[in-house]
Amino acid sequence: MLQFTVAFRMQGKELDPEAVTRDLGLEPSLVHHVGDRLGHRLRNEAVWEYNGDPEDERWASIEEGLVFLLNELFPLRKKIDKYRSKANLFFWVGQFQSGLSGGPVFSPALLRMLGDFGVQVFIDCYFGAEE
Repeated sequence: MLQFTVAFRMQGKELDPEAVTRDLGLEPSLVHHVGDRLGHRLRNEAVWEYNGDPEDERWASIEEGLVFLLNELFPLRKKIDKYRSKANLFFWVGQFQSGLSGGPVFSPALLRMLGDFGVQVFIDCYFGAEE
């Protein structure tokens, strides 16, 4: 089994998640504020995350999830660009696998879209038994 979660994240000390929500007109899938508990510590950065569909957050491929989000976010790119000075902007990908399998494949079209959007992609891998 190989599944992925894909989300667009903004993370920074000066980030105001509620202002981002109002500005972009998107309902976030995750929000954290500076000072929120993180285990035994307090968060020193705020987080605003958008995955596009909190009901069904798993994708069969990274490309499907990234293309979906890029299509949703491209019209908002100018508004999103304002946050580059206040936060780290990136796509967060969770790769969940239960066995040995190949890594992700990115088409030239996706790489072009990512380059045009101008943010990094962070892939976090998780291995576990199949359910």
